[in-house]
Amino acid sequence: MLALAGSIILSSLLGVIFKYFDKYGIDTFTAVVVNYFVCVGTGFFFANKGTFSILAMISQPWTWYAVFIGLVFIISFMIFAKSVQAIGIMVTSIFQKMSLIAPVIIGIFIFGEANTTVKWSGILLSLIAILLVNHNKKTENEVNNNGHQKMFLLPLLTFVGSCVADSLIFVVEHKNLISQNDVGFVSSIFFFAGLFGLAFLLITIRSRKIRPKDILGGLILGVPNFFSIYFIVVALQKGMDGSIVFPLNNLGVLLLAGAFGLFLFGEKISAAKVVGYLCSILAILLLSFAS
Repeated sequence: MLALAGSIILSSLLGVIFKYFDKYGIDTFTAVVVNYFVCVGTGFFFANKGTFSILAMISQPWTWYAVFIGLVFIISFMIFAKSVQAIGIMVTSIFQKMSLIAPVIIGIFIFGEANTTVKWSGILLSLIAILLVNHNKKTENEVNNNGHQKMFLLPLLTFVGSCVADSLIFVVEHKNLISQNDVGFVSSIFFFAGLFGLAFLLITIRSRKIRPKDILGGLILGVPNFFSIYFIVVALQKGMDGSIVFPLNNLGVLLLAGAFGLFLFGEKISAAKVVGYLCSILAILLLSFAS
């Protein structure tokens, strides 16, 4: 249970870190790229006893999945960061966690999993939650950003990116392409995400300055980012059932991230957003524990 609590706390802190990136003028993209290589190094140190083999990484049955998921990871993580900075931690976290509906829908229509009223109720509540938390498009943050009325697309794109990533990981797991609790698969996703980011940095190197504080920001982000996932693996290895770990993790992150947004950054929340927040919690419960 301590490992699960650690994952919840560290996952929730990612949004807080992005908020401070904005406050201290840290280049988010550079920091995200550095973060992924920190995750890779930390991952292979803990999972593979310090060894790193490119040959082993590219010869796995899940290699091409990891490549594409890595690309989705860095794109959606950047959008998540921008959404947190522009819209807030609470709203962005709701959109991100509602991506749980994607694997459920794929399971029903592609893999023939149980098609129950409970699951569809969860999906419907997820959509209601998304509509409610986005009901007032002109949030205080948007007004402060010259009334930019299209800012609501950021959490929506966060939702789409998370749906794609969750769906691909679900397919990999469903096809039994990875061994149980394979941290090497996760580390490889981080590695490919970092490579894509590094390539973009090199292309745009003339138009950007890579400063020490940007690298430091990546180091600060990378450690909790890796351990937020590593602690999930630890919880599973200690015998906690996945059907318990993942729902509790989603709920915990949603609740704690919302608390950070409200009490640490004074984010404003309307009655519609409160209802949407509660709907998202109920949706996670329904989708996670539906038989």
